[in-house]
Amino acid sequence: MFLGLSYAAYWSEIAGLPLPREVDALAKGRTSQTLFIAAKHPVARGASNAYFRGVGELIAKESDQRLSRHEPVL
Repeated sequence: MFLGLSYAAYWSEIAGLPLPREVDALAKGRTSQTLFIAAKHPVARGASNAYFRGVGELIAKESDQRLSRHEPVL
């Protein structure tokens, strides 16, 4: 998980793949074994507990989808 959407170009470089911006103010990308999430920085405007709860729910949902396809979660 990367914090700070203004650094998205750097996060893409580190991840080695594009991290397209989603409508819910985060960016995500995936390799066969890794989910990359770029979210607002905790002190950014609009970064509330509800926002980060939503990010956590997204991560859980993405993990559940991998488990349902019997893919290893590392």
